[in-house]
Amino acid sequence: MKASNPSRRTADQLTHRTAVFPLLKQRRQHQSNIWFFESPKNCERIAIHSDLAFMHLVLLEGDPAVVRYQVEQLNSHAAQETPNGDERAAATVYMRDGAVQWWDFQREQQSVRRRGAFTQDCSSGATKAAAAIAAGAAYHVKTDQDLMGKEILFDNWLTLCALMSRCRNQFLGRETGVMLNALATGQSLRLGYLADLPGIDPALMHGAVAHAMQSGVIFSNLATQMLGRSSFLSLVPQ
Repeated sequence: MKASNPSRRTADQLTHRTAVFPLLKQRRQHQSNIWFFESPKNCERIAIHSDLAFMHLVLLEGDPAVVRYQVEQLNSHAAQETPNGDERAAATVYMRDGAVQWWDFQREQQSVRRRGAFTQDCSSGATKAAAAIAAGAAYHVKTDQDLMGKEILFDNWLTLCALMSRCRNQFLGRETGVMLNALATGQSLRLGYLADLPGIDPALMHGAVAHAMQSGVIFSNLATQMLGRSSFLSLVPQ
């Protein structure tokens, strides 16, 4: 078997590769976890610093109002700078209506403990907010309090992202068509019913359902119920 030519790697292969060791070397300077996450919304593998940022960004995967998001190379504890010297936030979020948001992540408990750095944090936040406005974006600081009550929703989108990632190189047109035709009557159907339809590959149907949820085409109660075969699905009214 001939060795593959690195110059012939597909765009998909390149976007789903992450330089792991340089990031692990950076981690020695900080007390945060690094998550290597397959992002269906961005169609690439990304490295996310800190559990807090990871949870917030996974939830973005399920927000139909968000087209994509970009994570900065360094973590949120380090200043990001544009070529003009302006500080950047930890993530840039691109909305479907054309709006752009800059997001930073900070635990509220840390703000209470680090009272000595409070003035400095406020100054940095004000600087980033001004830079965001100059760039035509809105600046937001996302905290652990913003995640309260969203534990089940986060868990569900973690599962749905995995379902989409496993099918990212597969054609889902047949399963999508069968799903939409079955739901076109307006009746809610269980996920297990769709996966068990004759001639249907359950894995591909799960991937099709996940994509439809991500784009806001179908709905299930992901906020308070864990996704499973008994979950009811319905079309979102247009």
